[in-house]
Amino acid sequence: YFVMDYVDGSALDAHVASRKLSVRATLILFAKVCDAVAAAHVHGVIHRDLKPANILVTQDGEPRVLDFGLARLAGGSTTQATLWRSMTVTGQFVGSLPWASPEQADGTSSDLDLRSDVYSLGVILYQLLTGEFPYPVGGRMREVLSNILEMAPVRPRDLRRDIDDEVETIVLRCLAKEPDRRYETAGALARDIHRYLLGEPIAAKRDS
Repeated sequence: YFVMDYVDGSALDAHVASRKLSVRATLILFAKVCDAVAAAHVHGVIHRDLKPANILVTQDGEPRVLDFGLARLAGGSTTQATLWRSMTVTGQFVGSLPWASPEQADGTSSDLDLRSDVYSLGVILYQLLTGEFPYPVGGRMREVLSNILEMAPVRPRDLRRDIDDEVETIVLRCLAKEPDRRYETAGALARDIHRYLLGEPIAAKRDS
């Protein structure tokens, strides 16, 4: 059996909503989440099921990333890749749909890399800041999959006016449909959030 620490806390979204955190306070907390996911990314581990329910915030305000049950290794040897292909059938959706990346929604598990987690983190951050999802995630599964694959996110500033241009740029970079346009890792996302919090120029740029 496994012995693990008991985390006495609440889900990330419930914690933020119940305390009505400001944009800055939300980013400070979320940066810690990114740092935790980055620790996994450094070892080549893709979580694949990031969502608020899998991130608990303790009584002293520290987030804990949980449930690596669907995690897989990014890249690795031929033996490792063969093992993961045998555990996840191509064309079969794996994860939690509202927070899934386009690659997950498309069922192309061989294309998943660390940037898939970055997309999920972007959905979480969007949800924490606005109380909404970037696009409709209710209804028929086919429609939700289509929204994830094709629908552009509603601009966060249209839903919450105290979100400034730089924060919106960070969020939308995470939510780029093409992996090449996202942050490479959760660590890169965390660094940009820290730059913003320190008043430094962020690395993310808007599409021209």
